[in-house]
Amino acid sequence: MSGDLPEGVDDLALMTLHADIGYVHDGAGRLLRTNELEARPAPLVFLGMTRAGQVLRLGAEASGEVERAARRMLAEPLLAGDFDELPARASEFAAVAPLGRFGPVFVADGTPDGGTSAVRVTPANVHVAADTFPWLARELSSCEPCFGVVEQGAIVSVCFSSRVGATAVAAGVETLPAFRGRGFGAAATAAWAAHARRTGKRAFYSTRWDNRGSLGIARRVGFRLFGAELTWG
Repeated sequence: MSGDLPEGVDDLALMTLHADIGYVHDGAGRLLRTNELEARPAPLVFLGMTRAGQVLRLGAEASGEVERAARRMLAEPLLAGDFDELPARASEFAAVAPLGRFGPVFVADGTPDGGTSAVRVTPANVHVAADTFPWLARELSSCEPCFGVVEQGAIVSVCFSSRVGATAVAAGVETLPAFRGRGFGAAATAAWAAHARRTGKRAFYSTRWDNRGSLGIARRVGFRLFGAELTWG
């Protein structure tokens, strides 16, 4: 798996690191499960697409037919259009395995915007989330750093490290429904990303193309879009 990556690393290396921290792998590099608090089964295929090239990872349960179909798709250029356009042969692949996640992958390259109103969630203040995000008291040590926005005496929006690696972290964001659309998610995410960069870690943010609220956070914080991920099965 990937080691330290310097500033200015190319997008293919970034996608490789994103895949490395996204999943637990076996000794052969096959995907076993997602690398998160509530682990889910790994997809049959992970495909990370960038302008510099593609990253293909196969699940431990992927059949030879699935592998052959994935490699056939890689034989052609995948990003003829924009990142939000499915590869031309993706529809053919759907006959072998159902489409799972499709969405953009961002990285914090510069100084994130809008993080001044968020506070770091620590064991000393996590009680402020007891009524809104009770799971934080149990899981905080596994998802640090975590930042939140406090309103009316309680944390109403959090950004935490949903997937953690030695050199990178990926964001997970939750905002209470009544407090959405007010910039709180962006504030927590910007503070989280700024802390990750100060500690020398790459900060990744991924979502789905149809999640307008999540895309708005990425835009507001100033993350750089560098690729897209596709999963099947």
